[in-house]
Amino acid sequence: LNLREQLQKGFLDVIVQTDLLREQSIRSQDLARYPMGWVVAAGSVYHRDFASLAELGRERIVTFSKNSRPHQEVLSLLQGAGAEAPRLNCVNSVAAITRLLRDGFGIGALPPALVDAELSRGELVLLEGLQPPPSLELVVAWQTGVALVDEVVGVCRQVLERYARDVGGQRIVLVSQGSP
Repeated sequence: LNLREQLQKGFLDVIVQTDLLREQSIRSQDLARYPMGWVVAAGSVYHRDFASLAELGRERIVTFSKNSRPHQEVLSLLQGAGAEAPRLNCVNSVAAITRLLRDGFGIGALPPALVDAELSRGELVLLEGLQPPPSLELVVAWQTGVALVDEVVGVCRQVLERYARDVGGQRIVLVSQGSP
């Protein structure tokens, strides 16, 4: 929300975030999707089998900022599965979410790509057998009339293409579109 506000006020020219913006003076373009997962600390009390999303929803869930699209989608998924009052803890920093998860604070609803190193080292693990949250969108947004936007969006796409080649389609899915 802070990035969007700064873009609207003209303090930023281009932002990369998780929500498409639909405003007259702002354009946005979908770049990629990060598949999501349920991530826990290896050996923690949360590192176990859950019979359902409703059961999982009774535990402490750590996810993105309140009212962000990822937060709303995790909440809707859990409520739709029968979790009456999911315990969502909203954090606006992936580094902070990762630290909380490593410390055994709860179950993370986030893209495994963002904690790939921790998963590789065995510090964190993915829970299997449950429907994952909807994929996290990666969107570039900009003020109309900003110079060099084509070049900036092009650089974003190049970086994502290189990243996708390195990590594979299970970690990121590129959205193909033309230039802005």
